[in-house]
Amino acid sequence: APMIKVTSASNKIPENAPPGTFITFVDVMDRDFGENGQVRCELPKNIPFRLQTSSNNYKLVTSETLDREGISEYRLPISAWDLGSPSLSSNKTIRITITDVNDNAPWFAESSYNVYVMENNAPGASIFVLTALDPDVEQNSYVSYSFEENFIQNLPVSTYLSINNMNGTIYGLRSFDYEELKNFQIHVQARDGGVPPLSSSA
Repeated sequence: APMIKVTSASNKIPENAPPGTFITFVDVMDRDFGENGQVRCELPKNIPFRLQTSSNNYKLVTSETLDREGISEYRLPISAWDLGSPSLSSNKTIRITITDVNDNAPWFAESSYNVYVMENNAPGASIFVLTALDPDVEQNSYVSYSFEENFIQNLPVSTYLSINNMNGTIYGLRSFDYEELKNFQIHVQARDGGVPPLSSSA
């Protein structure tokens, strides 16, 4: 039966790898002679990988763009068979891990939020929590929060509010008076830890 030899049993490739990116060599050998020693090799269809042929040697390459957020790992079954009668075959599985690239900005569920605060609130109390999600992983998914440059009654927003940059909790720093301040608007930025970082605002 044919023997399948793969350079590496475990391979990692970034999700932004262009089509045609080389992954590993696949060597197929058969010790028989004539047609019994001639072999064919193939991958399943409908996957973003293909084999480039050169005699009994093959190169496994990408054939489409990848998306780790859609599929983070592939287990590719490679089949090889000879042209003998009866034909003999063998199989081998190659594991491909798709590594993350910072290709998603944090996102808020809403583009704007309405928050209602009772006047004479206790200074330092939490008044709202904003949460942004990032489908990337590890450092690329770490989200920090900050106020964009805003003013409330011509004073910096930091005079009135503070924000926990780790969890998006907004605190009132002073007691609000409805007769003096009926409403105001602020902008919060969520920024991920990727290089370069990506951000969005609400």
